[in-house]
Amino acid sequence: MLNETLHHFVPKWFYNRVILVAFSLTFVYLFDVNFNTLIVEKFEYFGFRRTKLDLIDILFVKVIVVFNCFFLPSKINRASEFLNLFLFLFIYLPSSVVLFSVRADWMSKTDALNMFFVLSICIFIISLFSKLPLARLKLIVVPRTFFILINVVFFLLFIVIFIESLSNFKVFGLSQLSSLNETRQTHSISGIYIYFYLWIITFFLGLFLGEFKRVNQKVRLLGLSIIYFVFAFSMGAKILLVAPFVFCFVVIWAKFFSRRTFVFFAAFVSFFLLINLVSILSPDVGFAISALFTFRTLSISSLSFVIYFDYFSTHNFTDFSHVGFVNSISNLFSLFTIEHSPLPVVLGKEYGLGNFNASFFVNDGYASFGYAGMFIVTIIYSLILYLIDCVTRTVDRAVVLLSLTYYGMYLGNISLFTLLISHGLIFVIFYYYLFSRYLTSEI
Repeated sequence: MLNETLHHFVPKWFYNRVILVAFSLTFVYLFDVNFNTLIVEKFEYFGFRRTKLDLIDILFVKVIVVFNCFFLPSKINRASEFLNLFLFLFIYLPSSVVLFSVRADWMSKTDALNMFFVLSICIFIISLFSKLPLARLKLIVVPRTFFILINVVFFLLFIVIFIESLSNFKVFGLSQLSSLNETRQTHSISGIYIYFYLWIITFFLGLFLGEFKRVNQKVRLLGLSIIYFVFAFSMGAKILLVAPFVFCFVVIWAKFFSRRTFVFFAAFVSFFLLINLVSILSPDVGFAISALFTFRTLSISSLSFVIYFDYFSTHNFTDFSHVGFVNSISNLFSLFTIEHSPLPVVLGKEYGLGNFNASFFVNDGYASFGYAGMFIVTIIYSLILYLIDCVTRTVDRAVVLLSLTYYGMYLGNISLFTLLISHGLIFVIFYYYLFSRYLTSEI
């Protein structure tokens, strides 16, 4: 009765947004608690510190967060909306805490407020692009034989790389997370396999998961999920260890919760409650989980804003010359030649924090032209997402969501151009453009 009364007086879209706002602010609060109680004290060398904002500053940040929450969809129907959820939860909301919890000589409170405001505008622009009407592209008629051939080729590569990963397989215990980078150097896949590995694990593994779910092959879906764990542990990257759990959640979310946005947020809130509970019962295990999820998966992406800001306060912006793709084109036409180590490596040596990968907002954007660069790369990213929306317009939602899950997780940890080329996002666009007609039926 109460629910019917609310819907009678309050528009449904407003009712849904209020729920999203409630979960978003709860997520920020729980992240803040977990971050300040478990991360700040244990990772002081990263420049984290406890900080207190004035009431007016807190209201400024919360109002902006609430404003952007109102532009989130209540249900995920497009690829861009799904990827935007990862941006919102993995980068945007954590940054509302981390930007104000670092060394003052790296980023002052005023600079943090400015950075967060610019980031908020970028998130708003991306949200607007995800609401544009979809164009009907004229698809090329490709024989089903070619579609099958492409999948068979990558499936064979998948088997070869899987066998290679088994020879490098090592279960990393929770107690070994702090030394995982050193362990990875001797146990991870390397050589020519790594290139195919990236394409397999970023797109085709998720695509196969989506296909098995689409045709209701539960046993194969479970088996492939287990294989994903082997891939994750053979690679050894901390953020990758979280991926299998995210994949499992996306499968459950898409099947039982009709892709509702508030459920996605509720899951994160529940997970942080679980972390805090485990931390009380078993501090060592709780800290290990926090180090993997709160610190590596969520906090580092936000810390990169601070590191890049501090570095380029004393160095010139790169004008995109640090981007390998742009540098290659410039060398081809003899526009300019700049030879230097990759920017994450340079920053890692400068600050002693290891290779410091970052989201495209700062890795491609801020490093190139400052705040203006963030807007430029946001427009580029939004156009790419719009193109993906157009080519996946008729594709089964389960296939789209699972094939893009890995990309969503890595948005906060990698350059946009690296994601496009090395991780094959540009291939994803061509793949769906050519073969979307064979991935449409929902079962």
